Amino acid sequence: MEFSAMESTGDFNPSTRNFTTIYELDRVTPVICEQSSSCAHVEDTYMNKVMRYIDLYMNIILPCTLSVFTLGANTVNMMVLVKQGINTCVTLCLVCLSATDFLSRVAGWFSQLLGVLMILNIRLGFDPLAFSFFMVYTSAIFYDVSNTLTTFLSLERCLCVCLPLKLKDIFTFWRSVTVIVCIYLLCFGLLLPHFLSSGLKMRTSGNSTFLALWLSPDRAAVDVYIDAVHFCQTTVVMAVVFVCTLLMIVSLNHSKEGKTREVSLVKVL
Repeated sequence: MEFSAMESTGDFNPSTRNFTTIYELDRVTPVICEQSSSCAHVEDTYMNKVMRYIDLYMNIILPCTLSVFTLGANTVNMMVLVKQGINTCVTLCLVCLSATDFLSRVAGWFSQLLGVLMILNIRLGFDPLAFSFFMVYTSAIFYDVSNTLTTFLSLERCLCVCLPLKLKDIFTFWRSVTVIVCIYLLCFGLLLPHFLSSGLKMRTSGNSTFLALWLSPDRAAVDVYIDAVHFCQTTVVMAVVFVCTLLMIVSLNHSKEGKTREVSLVKVL
């Protein structure tokens, strides 16, 4: 009322008007900020719930479902190949590839089950994070073996197309066995620092004692080494598969052109 009277008498100067504006803002701003913070809190809570459900679906439900399908498919594949007989290089490589994929998926599946225990905060005498850590790396090692075996199969198929008459002399059964064993030893040997720089040890929390993860002081350097190994291995695998595919295409086109010329000569004669 005082401000209205001053305005009607003409005594309401700009400085008084500014003071009035500041006074009204001081009263309204806390209310607006309180409402905004309340809305932001509700929005953050909603987004956290949505992200929790998305994380549960992407990291637990979907991988477990795909794991069951992958385990079943690899089991059927191995049964069919064993029934046909493991007496050729190709059959041997395919059986080893299916078995490696199966083991990789088993390790990944156990890692996801341990993830469920972590979400539920359940400890059965051990820290689920510790065993999940080892299961993830075990799955990655078998994945590297699978990629290398795929490269070996690509090389074998490439030589089958490019040098069909010399394939049996180059890839004998026992040579293939030796190569496959070397692939397993190489992939596990490259990640040997991982097993040397991590492990399990007993820890005490309150009145409970459980197995927990142990990492060496130089674990950060080991992680850099592992990343470099995976990068180099992936690059080499992709390069070999690409070159083998390119050579097969060139060889098939050359063979097709040769057959076309032979047919043309036969027609002329």
